[in-house]
Amino acid sequence: MNISQNVEKAAKFFPDSTAIIFEGTPVTYRNLNTRIDRLANALKANGIGRGECVALYLPNIPEFVIGYLATVRVGAIAVSINSMYKSGELSYILNDSTCVLVFTTGELLPNIPFNECPSLKQAVICEGDPHGRPTLDEWLAKSSSDRATADMNPDDPAVLLYTSSPTAGRPCIMRGIKRKIA
Repeated sequence: MNISQNVEKAAKFFPDSTAIIFEGTPVTYRNLNTRIDRLANALKANGIGRGECVALYLPNIPEFVIGYLATVRVGAIAVSINSMYKSGELSYILNDSTCVLVFTTGELLPNIPFNECPSLKQAVICEGDPHGRPTLDEWLAKSSSDRATADMNPDDPAVLLYTSSPTAGRPCIMRGIKRKIA
C-alpha cells in the first residue's frame, strides 16, 4: 500500500470534509487529492519516479503535505529537510541522499548550494519570489489530475529523515522507514 492512498480513500468517501486548515483556510480532501495527483503527474512528466529522492526544504505550509504525498505517490523517496538549515547542512543532506529535485520557497532558495550538489537538477518554488525557477502553481496548472499512484513493494523506502547530531556536527540519517503499514 502507498501511504498517499489514505488521502485518495478519504477524497472518495468524504470529499468535502476538511483535510487541512492553514491560516484559517480549509482544504478539502477532494482538493488535496486533486493537487497531489496533479503534482505526482508533474513529477512523472519531469522524469521523477520510483526510487529517486526529492527534497522538501519547506516551512510548515500545506505545500509540504502536497509535495510529500505526491513524491511517495509516484514511488519516489521524500527527504524532509529542516527549514532552519543553511548551506552546509543542505549540501550534506542533498549529496548524501542524492536528491534530484527540491521543493522550497523563494526565501529559502538562496541557501541551496546547487553548485555543490551534482545530483540536484531542479527546484520548484512553492511560495514567494521564484527567482526565475518554476513554481508549484505552474507545475499544477500544466498537469493532469488523473490517478497517479504507483504500487510499491512493502519494503521499498518511502522517506529518508535526517536529524541533527550533537556529536557528529552534521545531520544523521534515520534509516528503516518503509512503506509497509502494520
